[in-house]
Amino acid sequence: MLVACDLDRTLLPNGHEPDDGMLGKFLEFMHTSEHTLVYVTGRNLSMVYEAKDTFGLGFPDYLIGDVGTTLYRKDEDGVMVQEEMWEEYVQREAPRWNVRAIQEKVTGTEELFLQEEYVQNKFKLSYYVKNPEKLTEWVRYVEGRAVIVSGNDVRVVGSVDPHKNLGLIDVLPTVATKETALQYLVGKLNLANEDVVYAGDSGNDILPLTSGYKAILVHNAPAVVKDQVQCIAQDKGIIDRVYFAHGEGSYNGNYASGVLEGLLHFGVLPKNSF
Repeated sequence: MLVACDLDRTLLPNGHEPDDGMLGKFLEFMHTSEHTLVYVTGRNLSMVYEAKDTFGLGFPDYLIGDVGTTLYRKDEDGVMVQEEMWEEYVQREAPRWNVRAIQEKVTGTEELFLQEEYVQNKFKLSYYVKNPEKLTEWVRYVEGRAVIVSGNDVRVVGSVDPHKNLGLIDVLPTVATKETALQYLVGKLNLANEDVVYAGDSGNDILPLTSGYKAILVHNAPAVVKDQVQCIAQDKGIIDRVYFAHGEGSYNGNYASGVLEGLLHFGVLPKNSF
């Protein structure tokens, strides 16, 4: 089984909701099992190193970083090394992608402004939205401008950072998102959808959560994300593959606790171990 997890506010207890300290139990289970662990995150590699130091994370077998625009694997020495074939794949499959031209076309304002330089890369252009309540209309604006220069080779994804109280917009090649990078990895490992579990909490997790994998929404996920996932999954006829963590017994279902709860629901975690 491949277990893929978002980091911030999914595995990592860095949200506003209470944490019941289950990250260590999750990591212990994955370390002692034969399952493949994949982190799927908006963080770049250096920020994953920071999370490793801060939260005691181990390295996964694979890391899908930068919202799907980078892919790493753990080598025999336990070091994360870049999968260069993923970058070649993106360049080949998104020939019209032009990050510089998109940036020139999207006019920044006081309401819409670029994120820090260290989070940008050649396949990822990221903005902040000052008022998260206006995120949807800014996503439409950015999408409308970006398709002018990159056509169908561009996808715009919106989410919210509750800590900063800012909207987040990522402009990506259509073939380089959390969803498509995970699909690429699943194909590379010759797995079927039923062999994959995906856990997430935010707007940029909606696509992989509704792609037909076994899906877990942690209890602390925003209500709007839960509603969107439920509607999409029902429309696709896959609602039975989505588990909404709510807390079991003394466990509150937030963060890693919710991931473990979902793994128990799908039979990945043995009974009586949670």
